Amino acid sequence: MWKHLLIMVIVLGALIGADRFLRQQSASEREASARVGALFTEERFLENPVAAFRLETGADRIWVYYHDNGLWRSVNAYGQPGIKSKMEQLLPGMLSARGVIQARTSEHDREFGFGGPDRLVLAACGPDAITDPDGDIIAGIEIGKSIPETGGTFVRRLGEEAIWSVNLDFRGMIRKSNVEGIPPNLDPNVIPEVWPGLDVGVRSVAVRRFDGQESFRARRVERDTDPEQSGGFLGWEWVLETPDGQFSIDITLLRSYLIFLTRMPYLGILSPGERPELGFEEPRAHIDIQTAEDQTMRLIIGAVQPRGGVAVLNSFTQVGYLVDAQQIRLALPPIDDLLGSPDDDPWEPWIRPERDQPIIPEGMELPPEFFQ
Repeated sequence: MWKHLLIMVIVLGALIGADRFLRQQSASEREASARVGALFTEERFLENPVAAFRLETGADRIWVYYHDNGLWRSVNAYGQPGIKSKMEQLLPGMLSARGVIQARTSEHDREFGFGGPDRLVLAACGPDAITDPDGDIIAGIEIGKSIPETGGTFVRRLGEEAIWSVNLDFRGMIRKSNVEGIPPNLDPNVIPEVWPGLDVGVRSVAVRRFDGQESFRARRVERDTDPEQSGGFLGWEWVLETPDGQFSIDITLLRSYLIFLTRMPYLGILSPGERPELGFEEPRAHIDIQTAEDQTMRLIIGAVQPRGGVAVLNSFTQVGYLVDAQQIRLALPPIDDLLGSPDDDPWEPWIRPERDQPIIPEGMELPPEFFQ
């Protein structure tokens, strides 16, 4: 009997211990859950609408983007748009970031990735971001190391010492340029990601030459075929209109040409203003790209510049660019290139991954005026 009683006491003790452990674990979970908080409240941004973003990088460089009719334009780069997919993450990220405080003093800065050459600050600003000496900051964070294990980041709210670990990778939202003097998140292409044609598609592209070379227009036309007899082929094709007539184009070549155009990089941003030496008044060529929604963007190909490269003006961004001369030769191809074989595709070797920064050709000298 004593043996059975001893076993019951042991079992009862185990049950009481397990219950106590579960209660303590539940309390710890509730405490941890209570410590998870929002980085910022929505009310702060409702009371102060965001009109600009301010980025600070190592060496105290300050870069400002302002909102202009759906575009986030760089003040430092004469209005060149930022990368749409990056810029449109910033405000939702600040609103949705959740996390816990990991340290309450700045003595752990280096451990969490703050300070040094990789310093990064993001601030949402009001309409006086450019004129206010303090940046008209609504809310901001200093960004520490990314946390690969969770996909998050260590951050600190501006004006505070507490260090948070949050659920979003803010460093991944801010793309630093590998070219000195170019702002973070700046779109590196002559045709920016925010151009609507990249979403709705292209209906035609026309190259009009003013330098004695042949002009042409490539356009998409409907095929007059019975869908049941089409054998699965597309209900449209691309044709090339030239001074010698109309010809069918291989879709592979046309697609390669269009991808090249929409990813054509620039070497620098030209300062605004009427400057005859840029050649926009008497251009070498126009490239008109019409979207499926009948909106046309024009690239005005200007003059070769004394220090190398060709001036190009985009009617959509209203920004002037310096573009490598080889890129311009590919953007203004001879008609035979578009009527050739896909095996002789001249554009494919030059197509860059989307939003990659260009490699500046050896010997190309960039005037300091290109960026403020």
